Amino acid sequence: MSDSSRTQRTYRYELCRAASAGVLETAGTTFLLLIALRWFGAGSWPKAFVAAGGSVGLLLSPLVVGLVNRSGIETSRAASRILAFGAAMFVIAAAFPSLPIFVICSAAAMATSSAIIPLLTQMYQENYPEKERGRLFSRTVMIRIATAALFSKCAGDALSGHLERFRFLLGGFAATLGFASFCLSRCPTKPIAPDETVHPLRSLRFIREDPIFRRTLICWMFMGFANLMMLPLRVEYLGNPKYQQHAAIAPLLY
Repeated sequence: MSDSSRTQRTYRYELCRAASAGVLETAGTTFLLLIALRWFGAGSWPKAFVAAGGSVGLLLSPLVVGLVNRSGIETSRAASRILAFGAAMFVIAAAFPSLPIFVICSAAAMATSSAIIPLLTQMYQENYPEKERGRLFSRTVMIRIATAALFSKCAGDALSGHLERFRFLLGGFAATLGFASFCLSRCPTKPIAPDETVHPLRSLRFIREDPIFRRTLICWMFMGFANLMMLPLRVEYLGNPKYQQHAAIAPLLY
């Protein structure tokens, strides 16, 4: 397959997958925590585990890259399988609506969507020309943002006053992850080139070797800590009846 064909095929399926990424973004930032809070009446620790699912996936991503490197599987195929596992987790959460199962499955499902980020980066590096990489990626980001806004509105209206419908929402998240898994399975990639070591934390050496990269990480971590802490607190404050804000501004959650 020629380089231009690889680029076009990857970009075509990434445009489709961007819509699913927007839907899943609403799951991690709003709906899963809202279900835990309003339907299950979850305490602090269950809500913390639900909110931490995506962050756990980011922490596991070096291990994922190491395992994919050892296995010799194409990066897109490995990412597809990981998302398929996430889809199965949402199916289980929808089929057995109890708090422990919901917490474990929803956190695991969201972890899969963030754990594959380094694999996607490798796919972009392989298939997108360097001069066009930013432009092609930015278009998929715009679709993701628009889809997240639209889905938040539609799903919020559907759940308003009918939170018992959350099982259908979980089924929708499962279908979304399944569709994303299919899209990635159609993207052409190669296995990760073998490195001198397969240690999962080997990439941390770049923090020491590249001062610009090191400073960028420091700035990003400060901003990231603030965002990661505030997003769950927003849902907690607006959705928890004890703060007496739900009746007035709960629609903002959606």
